[in-house]
Amino acid sequence: MHRHVNILQYVKTPFGRWQWAPIPKNARTGNYLWAKAKSNQFYVVWREHNRRHYQKAGTTPAEALEAQRKKEFELAGRAVLLAGKRIPKPKGDAGLAIEAAVEDYLEFIKKKKRPNTHKRYRAVLNHFRAFFKPYTLLASIEPSDIDAFRDERLSQKNPWGKNITQANVNSEVAMIRAFYYYMQKFRDPSLPNPAARLKPLAVTRTIVDTYEEREIEKFFEACDPEEQAVFRTFFYTGLREQELAHLHWSDLTLAKGILAVRAKPEEGFIPKGWEERKVPLHPELVAILKKHPRRHEVFVFPSFKGNPNGHLLRMLKDIVERVGLPGRWYLHKFRKTFATRALEKGADIRTVQALLGHKNITTTARYLSTSTDKMREAVSKL
Repeated sequence: MHRHVNILQYVKTPFGRWQWAPIPKNARTGNYLWAKAKSNQFYVVWREHNRRHYQKAGTTPAEALEAQRKKEFELAGRAVLLAGKRIPKPKGDAGLAIEAAVEDYLEFIKKKKRPNTHKRYRAVLNHFRAFFKPYTLLASIEPSDIDAFRDERLSQKNPWGKNITQANVNSEVAMIRAFYYYMQKFRDPSLPNPAARLKPLAVTRTIVDTYEEREIEKFFEACDPEEQAVFRTFFYTGLREQELAHLHWSDLTLAKGILAVRAKPEEGFIPKGWEERKVPLHPELVAILKKHPRRHEVFVFPSFKGNPNGHLLRMLKDIVERVGLPGRWYLHKFRKTFATRALEKGADIRTVQALLGHKNITTTARYLSTSTDKMREAVSKL
């Protein structure tokens, strides 16, 4: 039986008493209206063993939603184990059927992860079940078979016609490993995990792709005021595409030069990794945003229909074609350029990690090797 986990706040009444109160919801969509919350301390609440249980869930909407997701996952797992639920088995066989197991896991991912994550898992597991179609059962797959799957994937190309890389395959095997762990925990504890001890393939560390100073200067010379505001924001903040598309005027405190990356559950937007953060603004960007017209009461950079702008890449490509700039131009390259420039100019890696909203510092560390100014300075001292 599915146990619902709700989010509450603990508020003080006008009479001085403290009591539990729900977060208001949108009557049509059922999404939480975080702006109407009266407290910045949230709790998750659920019923178990005929008792109501409370647990702290952080101080931001993103933390509260993540705590709710984890608790629902935990309770669902307990219910599965207690009920002894099993996936249907093929006639005449004993064990978990690959097809049914994959669909079961993808349904779990769909409920608990972001849409893009679900899409990625489905693509990977589609390759997995296609390769292992003759096997029928999960338990019949051995580590040597996963190794053969890796070799097969390395010989293939992605939908854009490019070779599948070692890094791509390592990521896919990690997803398969997680899939097996899920099956072990919630479906069959005796199931062996053939990907558990498989060492990742050696990956050649590539140079991070960034914009050169000259091409950035030419690019901004060709921008009109609206384009300047959009792409200077990318350039000076390192925001992800969806973070900029869902940027509200209420996220900006221009007097203090601060931009906040916040969850917008009512719009279906949660920052990657469920991490909210604050980013200091460059003085030049503050001046640009102060002059930027408010074409929409909520969104800083709305679409023509007043929605989060989903055509930012097209806007970038139009500028590049207009000027005839060579090379590859894409939105995420602004983020890479921001990180690399920050490190080159002496920012410590922990600060850059916080600015980018990376959970893992190793992700940020990829940009260290591209600090060419620092390397040139070191060589000149020899």
